[in-house]
Amino acid sequence: MNLTLKTSIRTTLIGVAALIIALSAQAQGIGVGQRCPDVTIAHLINYPQKSARISDFKGKLLILDFWATTCAPCVAFMPQADSLQKSFGGKLVILPVDNETGALAGPLLERIHKRYHFLPASVVEDSLLGKLFPHNSIPHEVWIDGDGVVRAITGYEEVTAANITAMLAGQAPKMHQKKDTPHLHVDDTKPVLFGGQGVQVGPQNLLFCSMMTRYHDELPGFYAFDPNRITVVNNTILNMCKAVWGQGRTEFVDNRIIVTAEDSTAVDYPHSWFKRMDKWDEWKWNHLFCYELIVQDPALYPQKWELARQEVSKFLAPMGITCRMGKKRMKCWVLKRTSTIDKLHTSGGTPHTDRDLYHISLHNAAFDNSFWAPVQFYYAQASPLPLVNETSMTNEMIDMELECKMTDVASISQALAKYDLAFVQEERDLDVILIDQHKIK
Repeated sequence: MNLTLKTSIRTTLIGVAALIIALSAQAQGIGVGQRCPDVTIAHLINYPQKSARISDFKGKLLILDFWATTCAPCVAFMPQADSLQKSFGGKLVILPVDNETGALAGPLLERIHKRYHFLPASVVEDSLLGKLFPHNSIPHEVWIDGDGVVRAITGYEEVTAANITAMLAGQAPKMHQKKDTPHLHVDDTKPVLFGGQGVQVGPQNLLFCSMMTRYHDELPGFYAFDPNRITVVNNTILNMCKAVWGQGRTEFVDNRIIVTAEDSTAVDYPHSWFKRMDKWDEWKWNHLFCYELIVQDPALYPQKWELARQEVSKFLAPMGITCRMGKKRMKCWVLKRTSTIDKLHTSGGTPHTDRDLYHISLHNAAFDNSFWAPVQFYYAQASPLPLVNETSMTNEMIDMELECKMTDVASISQALAKYDLAFVQEERDLDVILIDQHKIK
């Protein structure tokens, strides 16, 4: 057998062995202390090559940074990741990994380049790495040392210069290991607790049914509504009150919720603890809850919110917690027209919507559903001032193109100037949710 043929056979066998190892690892996932198979990382963009292998990073610390275009912390972490890579020279590679298409991820990365003057590389259309390192939440960071061994699996808050320095020195820095319990597949457009989605609780075909449970480790956290249903899963008391008393209205974000409590940790996870994942793991079991109400009789549909408020109030009473609607005069960001000219009126045609943290493009799209609700409930939800719409526009069809920081109301206002719109700080009397807690005697 000639040397060329032997080499070819040997290379093929090594490739087959690597594939077998990778497929085996996909079944259970690779854990800390295990060697990562030398798989091919395909679909690289903004990178010198279109693909790479794990072994290409031999001698370096490789951090796989799982992200998505809809994950604000993931995108916000990219400039920090770039600074860390530059400060450690060629010893560190932080490689973003996204299972979305390049057509979706690429434009956002270009906008990051335009704003921060660096162009992040990324894996796109990932179908392998996510199976090797299964997870339920992002950002998700997998630390692989220069020998291809997984040394840690953490959240992004652990990716610090101190921890990287220790890891490169062969030490084992004390980091909170991220553990994701595999989630059941859940369709959030259908009932969950009684919906036959792997969590079968209670009989079927009831005229009225409801349930309150403690934290369920196999389910994600969310809330959702239908005309006959209210579902709140793995949420804080604050978010449960927000959903039930706010009736799912997008204006009820944290800046319209006033908590008066001697110990607010019963109501919401303290902001000062956000980087203490060890506290979170203990806290969630006693302070996250699930509630679901289903009304099958159409005559009762309008009463579902009041029924839910009564039930949740009874649940909160033994903890000394009450919730109610109220009015409060507050400083707000008020969206106003600066002229009588309508510069948003659509030219018609095929509806189109494209949004991310730095860009919004709408064509023949509804103002309220496509612009106002996402800004109020998603992008600007962390604003200390509530947002109020006084333009008289609701679901008028509009065309709009904005380039701005969507989490910054002042930046949005500046971009809206070309449409003769502006956010102005003024006081208004607003509906608010009031949550009070007192000691139980």
